[in-house]
Amino acid sequence: MMNETILHAKKIVSKTDSGWIYEIDLLFDGSEFSLTEGLPIHIDGRDAASLIPGLDEDAAEIGDRFTDVVDIENRMQFEHVFGDVLTQDAEELLNDVYSARAWKLFMLDMSGRRTECVSLLTDCFTDAVVKELPGHAPCWISLSYADSGFEDWDVQLNDWNEVYSNMHDGFAPLNASQVMSVIEEFAPSSRFLDRTEFRSQVTKQGNSLVLKITDQCRRLGIGVGDEVDVVMSRSSPEDNTRLRAFSAKRWTPIEDPDDLCHRDGCDLDKVRGFLDEFDIIGTVSPGNFMMEEMRTYGPHVMMTMDHLNFFKMRSGENMVVAQPYIKNMDMNFAEAWARRNGCVVDEYREKSWHHPPETTLLVFKRMENPTWQLPSDSTKV
Repeated sequence: MMNETILHAKKIVSKTDSGWIYEIDLLFDGSEFSLTEGLPIHIDGRDAASLIPGLDEDAAEIGDRFTDVVDIENRMQFEHVFGDVLTQDAEELLNDVYSARAWKLFMLDMSGRRTECVSLLTDCFTDAVVKELPGHAPCWISLSYADSGFEDWDVQLNDWNEVYSNMHDGFAPLNASQVMSVIEEFAPSSRFLDRTEFRSQVTKQGNSLVLKITDQCRRLGIGVGDEVDVVMSRSSPEDNTRLRAFSAKRWTPIEDPDDLCHRDGCDLDKVRGFLDEFDIIGTVSPGNFMMEEMRTYGPHVMMTMDHLNFFKMRSGENMVVAQPYIKNMDMNFAEAWARRNGCVVDEYREKSWHHPPETTLLVFKRMENPTWQLPSDSTKV
């Protein structure tokens, strides 16, 4: 583990004719690169004063630029620097930095002086070496690398692997150009993998579903425009999209209970009573709920699983609600479906708000520790 601070953050606050903007640069191995390039954050004067010690917002003039450099040694300091605005983007960037291969050059010059030059970024490594070489060339060298990662924002280095050394009897010392040739030869070929397997989580960015694979692309040496082969599978039965309604985390607040009354014959008072009694805070996406049942049983299933709603309770638990017509429903089917999918079902005839009293209310919730498996094609309820 490297104990010294390897990253620094430069907070940049500028006053423009349209107000204050906040930018962040990262400083690493003598290099400086922008995290907010092209995307400055607009802030007010009070925020500007809190970000930069000693900044007087009233005395500042248009065009003034204020900076403050702070160390990044752990997650707490990092989040303090970036606040609540760029945590996700900055976390991904630091993951890029820390997941790169770390390189170390051990130099022994003609006078017997020893120096180690270490960098976590291959791109910055050559620049760091160039700074050290003038005082050492000609010199003997040993070049090694270590895979790096981070845990709670502390850098972790695995064992060093030596890829080149001329520090043996019979080898002549190398000059500066030979050292750079060795680095160029070994840095790319030793770093990149041909294949990697990993587990990731699908996230949303705008209207697109996204898998973050920046770390894997770095390890493979893959850039924008490169073609790759992709194999994708669910990591567990819990990801079955047919039952997504029970596991969905994202939810939409119910602004107006009347939004649940999609047809005539709705009792709004019963809607409000249901929301209050079950402590409902919003609706969730159903995924492809019931699609497999429709293919297996046809329209018959919808006579029982009719007028569906998908809710999230304040406890975080999700529920599925059906309001079938009593004359058409099959409670045995509802109970069998619930057992098959690790659920329990309760019936509340007096609480149905869709065309009461002709319909009943069925509430499906997952068991606390369900023991279930995905049904085979031959399984029947």
